[in-house]
Amino acid sequence: MKWTNEQKTVIDLRGCNILVSAAAGSGKTAVLIERIVSQVTDPVNPVNIDEFVIVTFTRLAAAQMKEKLQAALEKKLEEDPENVHLQRQVMLLPVTQISTIHSFCGYIIQNYFHQTGVDPSYRVANDNELNMIKSDVLAELLEEEYTNLDESFVDMAKMARFIKSDTEMEKIILKLYNDAMSEPFPQDFFERMRRFLACQSEEELEQTAFVQKNLQYAKNMMIGIYDQYELWIRLCYTQEGPEEYAAFLEKERVEFENFEGISSYETMRRRLGAVTFGRLPSKRNSEADPDKKEIIKKGRTDIKNLLKKMQADLFGESLPELLVTMEQMRGKLLTFLSLAEKFRERYQLAKREKNIADFNDLEQMALEILVKKDGDNFVRTQAAEELSEQFHEIMIDEYQDSNLVQELLLGGVAKENNRFMVGDIKQSIYRFRNARPDLFLEKMNTFETTDGAKNRLVFLTKNFRSRDVVLEATNDVFTDIMQEDFGGIAYDKEAMLYLGADFPETAKRHADNVTIFGISDKSDKETEAQVIAKTICEYVDPEDPMYVLGEDGEYRPAQYGDMAVLMRSTKNEGQQLLEILNAHGIPAHLEAKSGFFDTREIRMIVSLLTILDNPRQDIALAAVLRGPIGKMSDDDLAKIRGNSEELQFYDALCNYSGEEELEQKAEDFLEKLERWREKTTYTPVLGILEEILEETKLMYFLETMGNGLQRKANVELLLEMAREFDQGSYQGLYQFVRYIRGMKEREEDFGEVNLSGDKENVVQIMTIHKSKGLEFPICFVAGMHKKLGKAERDFVVVNGDAGIASDVIDSEKGTKKRSIFYKALSHINANEDLAEELRILYVAMTRAKEKLIFTGRVDDTMWLGNSGFYSKVTAGSYFDWVLPVAARSPIFEYVEVNDEELQNLEMARQIDQMLDEKMLNNFDTSVVYDKETEETLHFMDEYHRQVEEEIPTKVSVSDLKKKSMEEGEEENFTVLYSDALENQSPVPAFAKTETDEIGALAGAGYGTAWHQVMASLCFAKAVDEKEVEKQLEDMVQSGRIHAQEKEFIRPWKIVKFLHSNLGRAMTEAEKNGTLYREQPFVTSVPAQEVQETSSDERVLVQGIIDGFYETKTGIVLMDYKTDHLEKGQEEVLVKRYHAQMEAYAEALEKITGKPVEKKVLYSFSLNKEIEA
Repeated sequence: MKWTNEQKTVIDLRGCNILVSAAAGSGKTAVLIERIVSQVTDPVNPVNIDEFVIVTFTRLAAAQMKEKLQAALEKKLEEDPENVHLQRQVMLLPVTQISTIHSFCGYIIQNYFHQTGVDPSYRVANDNELNMIKSDVLAELLEEEYTNLDESFVDMAKMARFIKSDTEMEKIILKLYNDAMSEPFPQDFFERMRRFLACQSEEELEQTAFVQKNLQYAKNMMIGIYDQYELWIRLCYTQEGPEEYAAFLEKERVEFENFEGISSYETMRRRLGAVTFGRLPSKRNSEADPDKKEIIKKGRTDIKNLLKKMQADLFGESLPELLVTMEQMRGKLLTFLSLAEKFRERYQLAKREKNIADFNDLEQMALEILVKKDGDNFVRTQAAEELSEQFHEIMIDEYQDSNLVQELLLGGVAKENNRFMVGDIKQSIYRFRNARPDLFLEKMNTFETTDGAKNRLVFLTKNFRSRDVVLEATNDVFTDIMQEDFGGIAYDKEAMLYLGADFPETAKRHADNVTIFGISDKSDKETEAQVIAKTICEYVDPEDPMYVLGEDGEYRPAQYGDMAVLMRSTKNEGQQLLEILNAHGIPAHLEAKSGFFDTREIRMIVSLLTILDNPRQDIALAAVLRGPIGKMSDDDLAKIRGNSEELQFYDALCNYSGEEELEQKAEDFLEKLERWREKTTYTPVLGILEEILEETKLMYFLETMGNGLQRKANVELLLEMAREFDQGSYQGLYQFVRYIRGMKEREEDFGEVNLSGDKENVVQIMTIHKSKGLEFPICFVAGMHKKLGKAERDFVVVNGDAGIASDVIDSEKGTKKRSIFYKALSHINANEDLAEELRILYVAMTRAKEKLIFTGRVDDTMWLGNSGFYSKVTAGSYFDWVLPVAARSPIFEYVEVNDEELQNLEMARQIDQMLDEKMLNNFDTSVVYDKETEETLHFMDEYHRQVEEEIPTKVSVSDLKKKSMEEGEEENFTVLYSDALENQSPVPAFAKTETDEIGALAGAGYGTAWHQVMASLCFAKAVDEKEVEKQLEDMVQSGRIHAQEKEFIRPWKIVKFLHSNLGRAMTEAEKNGTLYREQPFVTSVPAQEVQETSSDERVLVQGIIDGFYETKTGIVLMDYKTDHLEKGQEEVLVKRYHAQMEAYAEALEKITGKPVEKKVLYSFSLNKEIEA
């Protein structure tokens, strides 16, 4: 491999500490591997591989590092197979310290455990077990405090009504504990917070980090505003600039001079209060560009608002007033700190008693072995000296994510000149894990780039991943917005990305810009997902695909697996995007963090475990009885309840007497329940679960359901959780149920088991954090309009450097006031969070190899930002940073989304789907055309077989239909004028359902239930009412309809429909494969046909066609109606739905190219077909 000069420097440097600032895609891992191998194979001074300590931040990264090292060593051994030294290195590799920091801590403890006082047989517990211990310790601690009624605790407890519950108090205690444990010496945190709260004088308060941080922020802001005025003045003198503003701005700018020298809180407070704003000249200049004038006007308004907020939140009280506020907060906060310390001691004791440890314990024990504290200094122990002699070099990957504990640990085993640190401060995105990018920055500012330096800094700036357009766009954005006081680093020539990859010239369609899809702020929430789906379809269109560079160096058409959609959070929009991509026929995988505990199979098993522990839990018992274990219907449960209304449901079940068949069901269930409950007293949870699954054959049942493999995999994961639980310190079914509930209550849910392989040809949907370290030829960054940051809502706010604060509560008066301390500390935290958001955006942009696409909602104000400091720190979204740069850079292509285009895409998708089905109908399935065709035919055959048997568990409908059902309208049309988004005008439903049969269901719900049943029913099997009833029950069990809905469906009405001429024709068409049900459509019609007040233009109409079938000469269109009608009112129905049926017919003729020869309504109220 040919190395760049910078890479060669990193590989060859010896005898010094090295910090490598490695930009995204700069090949840092390959360089790190080569550096190790070059030292191991040095012909003069070879080093043994086990003399390296290589620390990574995940087990996966450590495993991958070890694999790459093994491959590199084996390659060297192939070149020199007789080399004994190399043979030895391959043998030593498994015991080499290539690990996470916690594994390395374990190695230190293992070698010096006699210094820690712990039993060497301790184990590291999992988070769920540890959380249960924390919960028990906290409950015991608070109960004891309530019992003792200590005065300080009582005073704090009086404010409980302001913080909702003991749970909120527990959260505060845990937060303080966690903040303390992120430091090398946790007690330092508590002492620092107490020193802050102990401030009694203005002088003491003035010197706190709290005041100094606020002062520095205010100075930066005022300097930034002063510089911003300079930019506006220049703007005034540009072509068509508002020159009449220039003199005024020059004069007003003076208000922001000389702030950088202010070192006093009170001086800053006075100066801010003295800033005044005049009125812009009102002289009209017809030649001035209105947009340029608006930039200045909006900017001044933003500055006024910002200064007003800064005065109120950061300098709203004088120092004497702040001291009074401090006094009001002090007692309660000191009590919280004391409780957190007590919790730490008791939690530590509880773990020792169980002989377990957590990751914090590993760090603390390792530190205790390596370092002793002497005042403010750290002294290395004898053990540290011994270990440091064992290791030739200490290497830390992803150094930008190190924290204070890790820094001290690795420094403890390092010599003066053998630390190798590599990372990229621009990619430090783990503040929530206590990452300290300032450690990286401090070394960047002190290490030298000159030869012979003891502490050497090397920059790797060439990017071997991305096209020039991606790099230029990234450089344009971050040159504008990233600087040392915002983002952690100045984006200068050393920070910029330089092209290192080779993308040959091609005439084929390839990425030549960065695209921004700007969606109207008034558009539907699903529009962004539709835009992404549309774009993906375009990129894989065989007629005109996007080409990407393959691994062989040749261009090839893009595939789904080349693409990823990155989001700041996938919690809500991720699932919506997945569904819309799937609706467009796009295979996709969502890296979800929730949903596991909400799956039917897991809910069912957890309910069973709940009643095995305590059967007198009605909801869980009913859930199990209605499932495949209890095999009871809602009618059965109602009969049991009605038989003994005064008893608990379990007692009612035990005492039921009535129908013989139901009695037997109850008896069988209770016998199994009692037998299983008895075994729980002596059988581990895993054993109980395995026995139940074997006896009930539940796994086989799950396999027969839709998505069966996924359901089975989810249950297997639950079994693994049970196995892990049984190995822990808690035992028994009650504790396991508590274990599961605790995870749900703490929102520690996770997604369903991922059955999608890494190499599968699917679009990946993931968070930006999850994408770190990955790369994709085509990368979407979605949700660019999403609001950044989150407001502090906890009663206590903490910043490890600046202090602690709370609301001010007067428990006697029952009042609560947000303190200046709280506001200011929240502001400090928010500013640090915002700087990290900048780095998160950098990670997102640098994942793209060839094509980068931004999507999100856009409003006009987003374009008016600038490079001033205040503009950066007041950004509300990623677009606020990107769009002002895009407006000036030719690299960006801005596409304003047209909703009409999206509607037409939906129509085209339907046409393609129908053409594909027609083509397959003409295939001779007895002939194998090729492997791919064979697989496709097999899939389609399976699909149609399942449709005929009606066994899918979930009926897929378009998003339009979902919306229609949610809104409760039997038919819903969305009408969009084709000229402009602002002219959107939804047309109300043609009519609403009326019925006197609906009972508890609303009219629309009644209609929806009928439509769902008719969409799912297998006509050929529905020969009589008994068979219809059976199919309805299957629909309930599989979740296609609710049990309540089933009660309002009359099987005799369905049988009567199937015996009608229309029903018989549709049944025959179903057998022939020419029946189509639930077909979405989009078409355009004259506006007058939809709304009397509409203009002459055409409008788009979208809807769902209940059904149609093909004949030799054309198409018969039909629609189910549940409107309540009196006998002889057929014409009322025809008139009511005339416009709808005409729209359906027109759409069908456009889609199929065949004439609609007949339009039929079927009325379930009149039980007859009516020609429309």
